[in-house]
Amino acid sequence: MHSLASTRPHIISVVTTTLLQKLYRDAAQDIEYQSSTFWQVWLQRAFHEDEYMVSCESSPDDSRRRVDAVVKRYDEPNDILSAMLWIEFKHPTGNVKQVEAQALDVAGRYIRTNSLQFVYVMTTVGVSFRVWTVRAFDQLSDQLSDQLSLIPFNGGPADAARSQYIDANSPGAEALTRFVGTVKNFPPLRITPVIPSQAFP
Repeated sequence: MHSLASTRPHIISVVTTTLLQKLYRDAAQDIEYQSSTFWQVWLQRAFHEDEYMVSCESSPDDSRRRVDAVVKRYDEPNDILSAMLWIEFKHPTGNVKQVEAQALDVAGRYIRTNSLQFVYVMTTVGVSFRVWTVRAFDQLSDQLSDQLSLIPFNGGPADAARSQYIDANSPGAEALTRFVGTVKNFPPLRITPVIPSQAFP
């Protein structure tokens, strides 16, 4: 006789602990801080290694502009702490166009301030997410671009479509696990040529 657990379909979700399950249920309410709490705890677990930290209410360019959260990496040999991933949160009924525009603005500020080739971005609406790369270079011409855009890691283009957002407790959420691996393995680099040991952390 098969156990109940063995007959359930295997679902790849990022809601992997009882604490995250509790926060996920709470975040289903239309309250921004509940969903942002869920994502902050999730990010802390996804980037649990000693060289990473998750910080809230940070500025991309030392201005008054603030972003909801950022993942930074510490390069111990060079004693440098640098941002890799910028995150903007919205409550479940939040404006998708607004959150994507805010994330693009933050990425552009950070790229220009630090002369980077690219940076990673995550936008959330409630417990659903999209993940992106913002590049300084045009993908077709390989020239510096005046018009930065959100390049999707999964799904279609950045057209403020709520249907493109993936629920954290759904099979499609495995895209977020793959994205985290990409962020860790391919950190942002400076535009100026550098030797590997000087790669932007």
